[in-house]
Amino acid sequence: MTELHTVEPAYVPAGKLGFLFDYIITMKCNFSCTYCVIGRGGHDNKIPHPSRETCAKMLTQGFEYVSVVNKYKKERFKDCILNLLGGEVLYHPDIENIITDSTRIYEKYQNDFNLKRRCTTNASAMPNKWKRLVKHIEEFTLSYHPESRDKFKEIFKINAHYLNEIGKKFDTISLMYSKAPYWEDALEFLEYGKKHNFNIRPRKVDGDIYSPEQIKILKEIGITIQHNQQQGRACCGGRSMCTNRDLKTKHTFINRESEGFEGWHCSVPWFFLNANATSKEFNTNQDCRVRFDETRGPLATIDTMDEYVEQVKEKFKNESMPLYKCVQKVCWCGTCAPKSKNLDTLKDIMKIYTTTH
Repeated sequence: MTELHTVEPAYVPAGKLGFLFDYIITMKCNFSCTYCVIGRGGHDNKIPHPSRETCAKMLTQGFEYVSVVNKYKKERFKDCILNLLGGEVLYHPDIENIITDSTRIYEKYQNDFNLKRRCTTNASAMPNKWKRLVKHIEEFTLSYHPESRDKFKEIFKINAHYLNEIGKKFDTISLMYSKAPYWEDALEFLEYGKKHNFNIRPRKVDGDIYSPEQIKILKEIGITIQHNQQQGRACCGGRSMCTNRDLKTKHTFINRESEGFEGWHCSVPWFFLNANATSKEFNTNQDCRVRFDETRGPLATIDTMDEYVEQVKEKFKNESMPLYKCVQKVCWCGTCAPKSKNLDTLKDIMKIYTTTH
């Protein structure tokens, strides 16, 4: 894996890959975990919640972009996951109306792509509110934070059990924070989740430093950390990845500290979009800041997204395969998107997914 970026000519995900529309509804959070970034990429309680109107407009603009891309994808890849995020997304005071708005807005696009709403949450919403919300969301990712208060840990369990009770699909992540007593709590919750069929998996905390004994335990429960504890990226959805289309050899960790994918050709705009209702910006995904013109920055804002979508429509009409050329030193996310050092190789790979080549 340490030579992945310099030796392997192509990098391809294993399994089905549809479209992921990450939508950050609010940057506010009711937790204050020490391992969570405050500011860009984390949470910020100094920033007000975006209005319902802002959230609805950006959702409409995002669906329009997904619709444009899916016109050129094969039928089996025309699925879209709308991943509702924060901060803590359910902390938004108008979240119930925002979620029901998504149903109304999607009606226009229901023939263009299949929508599945997924909510990434700390599951701290009070049980009565939780029961109302889950009617409008198809799937959940529940993040268990060992630093949270005991009250919220109990609410987490109640809400997770309710999803099991009604047969709602969800997976659970236990954040493996190395500090005592949180490390022990995370391990205990892993066992609790397994016992109660929570479809649970451990997740390494970004930037955390683990002891040799903790590294040994992490390896035993499925997380591989190099001896130098290099920073890396595992797929958020728990998917495995492969190189050179070798589906028999799968990887779960990509090193962030090597040369990255700078100069590689990447298909990320075919599979990802990120919207942030607080900043009112659109990006390729939460961490990728690459654009078609090989510069870095947001794709558009709420005021320019309509114009950007029209530009993308023209690009799809005039080019057989609109792709990015990566200019980032480090690929913090988007490792799921097929990519290659060689443009022709990537175009060949993309025949799997698209009707244009």
